[in-house]
Amino acid sequence: MVLDGLAGDIPQKQREFLAAAYDSNERQLQTINDLLKVARIDAGRVILAKRLTDMNTFVSDIIGDQISSFEAVGQGVMLRLPRKRIQAMVDANRLRMALENLMDNAGKYSRQ
Repeated sequence: MVLDGLAGDIPQKQREFLAAAYDSNERQLQTINDLLKVARIDAGRVILAKRLTDMNTFVSDIIGDQISSFEAVGQGVMLRLPRKRIQAMVDANRLRMALENLMDNAGKYSRQ
């Protein structure tokens, strides 16, 4: 809320510290959520919500959502889709999470 200006103007240096603290907190929350998901998988309590999904559109959407973070650091993403539509029964939310994680890691651990 402070970063959004609800507490009034803040000096740039303080804004930088608050932004760093916010980002760190978001990473910790993501780590906790990931650990909880793994615990559910290990306990056999995950129920997949499979549905027929157009994989060409699915992958294109994920690339579209992620491309700006790659471009921001001088990286690019190339996607080659087959001409034929591919459909599969998948849990789109879980698969999206896995693919986004792979892309995030690829961006973090790749050079320009």
